[in-house]
Amino acid sequence: MSDEDVKVVGPRLAELEKVAKAAESFETSICIEFDPNKPVPINASRTTQLVIVYSETPRAKKPTSLLELNTHSGCWYKGHLRDGMLDLAEICGAGQPFNTRGTIVFESILVKSKGSSRSSKDLKILALQAWCEAFGVEAPDFKRMREEVDRRKAAQNELSKKLLDLLREPDGVQKWNKTNHNQKSSCEFKNSDLRNLDLRSISLENVDFRGSNFDGANLTKANFQHADIRNCSFREAILFEASTAMPQFTGCDFSGADMRRCGFYNGHWVGCKLDGTNLSDATVVGGGWAKASLKKTNFTNAEFYNCDLKGADLSEAKLTGAKFSYSLYNAETKWPTGMAKPEGLDFKGGGADPFLVESLNKDKLTGAIDFDTLIEQLNKKFDKDRLKKSLKMLKSETFQLFSEVEDNSVVGIVKSQTDPDLVYSCRLTSGGEFSCCTQNLNACGGLRGALCKHLLVLLIGLSKANELEPTKTYEWVIQSLARKPEQNREIATEVFMRHKGAEAGELDWRPTETIPEDYYAY
Repeated sequence: MSDEDVKVVGPRLAELEKVAKAAESFETSICIEFDPNKPVPINASRTTQLVIVYSETPRAKKPTSLLELNTHSGCWYKGHLRDGMLDLAEICGAGQPFNTRGTIVFESILVKSKGSSRSSKDLKILALQAWCEAFGVEAPDFKRMREEVDRRKAAQNELSKKLLDLLREPDGVQKWNKTNHNQKSSCEFKNSDLRNLDLRSISLENVDFRGSNFDGANLTKANFQHADIRNCSFREAILFEASTAMPQFTGCDFSGADMRRCGFYNGHWVGCKLDGTNLSDATVVGGGWAKASLKKTNFTNAEFYNCDLKGADLSEAKLTGAKFSYSLYNAETKWPTGMAKPEGLDFKGGGADPFLVESLNKDKLTGAIDFDTLIEQLNKKFDKDRLKKSLKMLKSETFQLFSEVEDNSVVGIVKSQTDPDLVYSCRLTSGGEFSCCTQNLNACGGLRGALCKHLLVLLIGLSKANELEPTKTYEWVIQSLARKPEQNREIATEVFMRHKGAEAGELDWRPTETIPEDYYAY
C-alpha cells in the first residue's frame, strides 16, 4: 500500500473493506446531488447513484470520469471498496473537496450482502460512515437521520392525502394542476382509489400513481407525461384524447376503456389488458405488445409508429383502416383471419411469415398431382431461375441421392458438381422449414432466402423416383416461401455422419440414383 493510500484510507473504510471481503457477496450504493450552480461531471445528472460491487480482483484501470462507469441505473464500479469509494470521490470532487460541489443524500444508503456476520442495520451504518469518510463529509447520527426521514415521510403522506382530497372537490382538478409541480412529484400516490372521479384535463406529469384504481373515471385530455402508472386499473374509464410521453404503464388494465384519439409515446404494453378497449384514431409510438391482452380491441384508423408487435395476439382485434410505419412483427404475431398485410410492417426473425402463410394457403391443391404437374406448378409458383438451374444439374449428370423421407420431413445428401470433396446436407419440413449446408456446417451460398438448387435436386429427384409424393413436394415447397433458412446443426451433423457411415459400408443406406434422360423433357 502506497503512502498516498495510507493517508486517505480511514478506519471506517478499512473496516468495511474487511467486512466485504469476508462476505460471500457485497454491494453498496448511495446517491449524491451536485450543486445546481456548478457544472456536473460529464454524463452525470444532478442526482447520481453511485454503486460499488465488491470484487477480490481490483479494477484493471482506474476510471477518470463517471462516463466510464455510467449505466441506465447509475454509475457502477466493480473492484475493491477502498479503490471504488476513493476513485469516485476524486472524480466527483474534480480536484476540490466534494462538499464544495455537492452533497451526499444520506438516507439513500443501500447495502446488499450475503454471508455477512453483521446485521443489516450495522452494515448500513458502517457503509454510510465509509462513504462519508471517502468523500470528506461528516457522517450523520444514524438514529437522528432515520427520525428525520420518518418525519419527512409523514409530512409527505399528509401532503399526499391533502392533494388526493382535492380531487374530490368540484374544482379539484384545477387546484391540483395549480399545485407546485415539485410538491406533487415528491409525493407518492400509490394504491390510491380514484374510481368514478371527474378528472378531465388533469396533469399527472412525473407523478407516481402505481397500483391505483381509476375505474370509471373521466380522464379526458389527461396528461400522463413521464407518469408512473404501472399496474393501475382503468376499466371502463374515459381517456379520450389523453396523452403520454415516456410513461411507465406496464401491467395496466384498460379493459373497456374509451381511449379514442389518445396518444401513447414510447411506453410499454407488457402485461396490459385492453380487452374491449376502444383505441380508434389513437396514435401509438414505440413499445412492445407481446404480452398484452388484445381481445376485441378496437384499433380502427389507429396509427402505429415504430411499434414492436412481435408475439402480439391481434387475432380478435379490429384493425380496419389502421396504419403502420416502421413496425415489426414475427412468426408468433397473430392477425385477424383474412387480413391483408398493411404497408409499413416488416417481418423480423425466423419461422414463417403469417401473412405469406395465409396467402400461400390459397394455393393449396385440391387433389393429388403427378410429376409433370409438379414441375408445371413449380414453374408458376416458385423461382423459375432456381428451378431451371436444378433441372440443368439433373440433366447434366447422375446423382446418388442419400435420403430419408418421413411423414413430415425429408433430409438428404447432394454432392457438389464443382468440388468432388464437397457434399451438402439438405432438409425440408412440411411446415416449410429448410436448410442446406456443407460438411463444416457453413450455409449454402445459393440459399439467399429460398430453396437452393441442391434442395431442389433432392426434392425433384426423389419425386421422380416416387420416393416423395409430388403432391407433398409441391405443398412443402410452397410452405417454404413464407420462411427463411433455419439451420439445425444437430440434424445436419447426424445426416453427414450417416452418409459417411454409408460410404464406408458401415450402414445400409442406399442412395436413389437419378438418370439425366428423365429430365430432358423439362
